[in-house]
Amino acid sequence: MTSADGRAGIGGLLSEIERLSPGSVLQQAARIELRALGWRADGESPA
Repeated sequence: MTSADGRAGIGGLLSEIERLSPGSVLQQAARIELRALGWRADGESPA
């Protein structure tokens, strides 16, 4: 995703997801960050 077209496409896609489900992009980003720190939700198997 280094081209301007690619970045614009991803931006449009994320905007549409956020429009349909407000807060979902931010919530998923937070989950990704927590997993990177080693946190697991109940029922998840270790990575």
